[in-house]
Amino acid sequence: METLGRLDVFSRGLDTLWLQGNIKGYAKRLHILKRNVMEDSIVNSVLGWILARTERLPLPPRWRFLAPDVSVVRLACDPADLRLALEAEFDAAILLRHGLLVKSEGGDVVLSPQLNNPQTPLAASFSSDCAIPHRLVTPTGILPVSSEPELFQCLSDAGTKSAASSLKRRIVVAFTFTDLAVLKALRIPATTATGLAAMKGEQLRLLFGRPKDDPLGEPGGKQRADIARQQVRIVLAGWKVASLRREETDELQGLQTLMERAEHVLGFDSSSVSVWRPSTKEVEAIRSAVDIQDEQLTHSFIRESVFGSSRSASSITRSVSKPDTYARAKAELASEVRRSEFVGDLQRTISAKLQQLDDLFDVEVTQRLLDEARDVRDPMRCALLVAAADLMSEFHARSTLVREANWAIKGRRQNQQPGVDGAAKTQQLVSQILGIYREVSR
Repeated sequence: METLGRLDVFSRGLDTLWLQGNIKGYAKRLHILKRNVMEDSIVNSVLGWILARTERLPLPPRWRFLAPDVSVVRLACDPADLRLALEAEFDAAILLRHGLLVKSEGGDVVLSPQLNNPQTPLAASFSSDCAIPHRLVTPTGILPVSSEPELFQCLSDAGTKSAASSLKRRIVVAFTFTDLAVLKALRIPATTATGLAAMKGEQLRLLFGRPKDDPLGEPGGKQRADIARQQVRIVLAGWKVASLRREETDELQGLQTLMERAEHVLGFDSSSVSVWRPSTKEVEAIRSAVDIQDEQLTHSFIRESVFGSSRSASSITRSVSKPDTYARAKAELASEVRRSEFVGDLQRTISAKLQQLDDLFDVEVTQRLLDEARDVRDPMRCALLVAAADLMSEFHARSTLVREANWAIKGRRQNQQPGVDGAAKTQQLVSQILGIYREVSR
């Protein structure tokens, strides 16, 4: 009994020690949590303080009938003055921990490279109606420093999340801050591509889900990026929105290469991501709405184009090569059309090659004529150049190669020559184009 009594006392002593240890552990964790909350509050104050030293990013001249969005800005102060003021106003240790200040190779404390450029563009992210941002995004990174792409976090911005519901849960990814400013001014849900090109394997898993044969976890596991978990469709801007040009940015091409590797080498499914490439007619409609400064019509045309001209990136990334000239695109398409006579199931490849040919024709021929038309002062010469652009587009669409490609896409061979009416129409187009060339050349 005496032994049992001693064991009981010993047991109660252990319980007391365990309880005291737990209390100390809870207190320590509570202290750390409180410190982190206070530090987050200080960082948000720093971001708000920086935002107060910015101005709204000016829209390109043709878009200035729109009101710039408050979240897309640029620095309006000298970076050297900004660093000195930050050090005087806030705790340098906190600024260093969150990447607002960094140490140089020589050990000196300097401003973050993301802010060390006059007129650096920034995108501010806000929670609800709060006037103080919780994140600032630059073309090269995120403040406070984050290893995640901005796309993963964009739904924490109240304005973006609200606007996404109006576009049937789509978010457009802009590859320049000028494009972002235009889309935001049009109330189109948009975010930046900051950080996407540097995605690693685990981040690709967070975005697309784990492949079926992934040894690192169950397919489609619970660990997903917020934007993927909420089933928001990602739409990559496949053209230059602000300049109204049907041209891809280098950044988009690099991202498509990364996605192609993720899909074909690692087995990811990128069908949840689309690329928005409006047709020539859609771009002209948008341009007309912009020229007459009709905000409602411009928003409507952009919105309809996002719905109608966004194609799954998984089909686009399958194209083997991306020609950089019209002549090369024409040669590659002709080769695939000839090959289709002997090899089946080439419809998707030919369709992609035909799209490449159409895009490069627009860039090298149609767009150049329209650009020249906008630069001339003579109304007659301007009208002739616009007419030439329309005629050249029609002539391209009627070309033998384009007709054969369309037949191949439908799975049929083109054994017939164009009829008498078709040949006459083509001859008429040639005559009209030559007539315009003679008038313009005078």
